[in-house]
Amino acid sequence: TIKMKLFLAYGAMACLALTMGIASVVILRGLAASTKDLGVTSAAKMFDAGMIKGSAAELSSLVRGIVVRSFTGETAKADAYMADYAHTEEEIRKSCADMESIGMSAEGSAMVRDLKSQLDATDPIYQGFVAQLHAGDLKAAILTFQTTLLAPLAKIDAAGTDLLTHQKEVMSRVSDATQDDVNHGYWLMVI
Repeated sequence: TIKMKLFLAYGAMACLALTMGIASVVILRGLAASTKDLGVTSAAKMFDAGMIKGSAAELSSLVRGIVVRSFTGETAKADAYMADYAHTEEEIRKSCADMESIGMSAEGSAMVRDLKSQLDATDPIYQGFVAQLHAGDLKAAILTFQTTLLAPLAKIDAAGTDLLTHQKEVMSRVSDATQDDVNHGYWLMVI
C-alpha cells in the first residue's frame, strides 16, 4: 500500500540521515585530531627544532667571539659572550625538554638524546677553555678552542640541523595525513 511505501521511504531517509550524521561526527572528530596534530603538536615541535638549530649554530659563533674579545683584551665583552653561551645552551636544553614533553617518535627521541649527550660531553671542554681564559693563558685557550672545542660544537650544530630536517619530514607526513582526512570527509559528504 501507499501508506507502507511512504513509511518505508521515510524510515529509509531517516536511517540515511542518521548514518550521515554519525559519519559526519566521526569524520569531524578524526579531522579535528589530525588538525590538532598538525597545527599544535607538530608545529610546536617544528618551532622547538628551529630554535635548537639556531641556538646550536650560535654556540660556535659565541665561542669565536669569546676568543676574539679575550685576544683584544675586552674582558667585559668576552664575559658577556660567556653569559650568552650559557643562556643559549640553556635554551637548547629547554627546547629539547619541550619536544620530549610533547611526545616524539623513537627516531626523534634518539636524536634529542644524542644532542643532549653531545652538549653534556662538550660542557667540560668549554669549562676548561673558560678556565684557561680566566687564568690569562690565552695561547692554551686558543689551542683548546682549535683542537678540542670546535669539533664538538660543529657536531652539535650538525645534530641541530639533522633534528630540524627530521621534524620537517614528520610535519610533511602529518600534513599529508591531514589532507587525506579532509579528502576522505569531502568524498563521504559528496556521496
